[in-house]
Amino acid sequence: MGDIILSTPVIRALNEFYPDAQIAYLAETPYISLLENHPLVRKLYPFDFRAYRRMNALKSTFAQLRFFKSIRDERFDLAFDLFGNPRSALQIWLAGARSRVGGDFSGRSVLYTDRVNYHGKKFNAIQFHLHALEAIGIPVPKENPRTKIFTTESEDVRALDFLQSKGLDLTKPIVGIHPGATWPAKKWFIERFARLARQLVRERDLQVYITAGPGEQHLVDKIRTLSQSDIFSGEVLVLRQLAALLKQFDVYISNDCGPLHLAAAVGTRTIGIFGPGEPDVWFPYSEADGHRFIHHPPSCWLCHKDFCESMLCMKAITVEEVFNAAVQSLNDNNFPTKIRFKSASSAFAADDDLTGSADV
Repeated sequence: MGDIILSTPVIRALNEFYPDAQIAYLAETPYISLLENHPLVRKLYPFDFRAYRRMNALKSTFAQLRFFKSIRDERFDLAFDLFGNPRSALQIWLAGARSRVGGDFSGRSVLYTDRVNYHGKKFNAIQFHLHALEAIGIPVPKENPRTKIFTTESEDVRALDFLQSKGLDLTKPIVGIHPGATWPAKKWFIERFARLARQLVRERDLQVYITAGPGEQHLVDKIRTLSQSDIFSGEVLVLRQLAALLKQFDVYISNDCGPLHLAAAVGTRTIGIFGPGEPDVWFPYSEADGHRFIHHPPSCWLCHKDFCESMLCMKAITVEEVFNAAVQSLNDNNFPTKIRFKSASSAFAADDDLTGSADV
């Protein structure tokens, strides 16, 4: 999810340089659904890797070859491999574009016609993707390029209906909290999330909504129990529904994970909690746009561990500083409380179930 979101500035830069170009995007399901309704993307190619893995080897091979033949038939002029692993390099070669751009990495760079040399320079995630364009002479924006995911009016209306159905007052500020993450080492402590939620509710009279991904409902339940406060939560949502929901929050507090990037891409102020990750790479968002991160790297930082016994970097982050960061974001005069309203088209939303397969 994060990789797709962080590549969206590339789409805009390509459109500005080639305004008449027909842009297509290849990515795995379900994450590619985030680019549905993107005004600059003509076609999406969802690659269902999990479905191919369930097939036997021969059937999977033929199914994938048919998939890439459909792409080759489009006769693309230019293709970018923004992921850069061996599988994506092979896929970009199979897609058959006349010019293929990818990183100058050993082994797989032979599959590209144009190789990007990063010269050992450290980029943030957005700059890393944009450098692939710059390397072949396409100018890129120098001033804080923003990520962008587009939701539809009907999706926004459904999200508002959903929040109301859970008891939230749409006229008051809503603070979202995401306690999950892919790797345990990136998870701030549930007890501290619970104390944070309690402070936001009791000291600031704020509405707090906890989001969760598949298999994370126990985190929500524990926060609700430990906080001993009125905390809101709901079902696990599919990606586009989650995007529309995050769009309604005034501030979103999250561990270093995909939903943090999604919140920023739909225009919600974010507070990123970072432990072993690198915020200078994975939090390419500006405080001028309402985004903050909290990070206290210990001497063992840059361990890149998925599991950690000491969790020193997370222990250094206090409830009080996350609480203060949330209050500062809410009090920032440049970002007033969101005005939420439902259009006349909301009538059709009542019959639709907002929840679906657990993508996030």
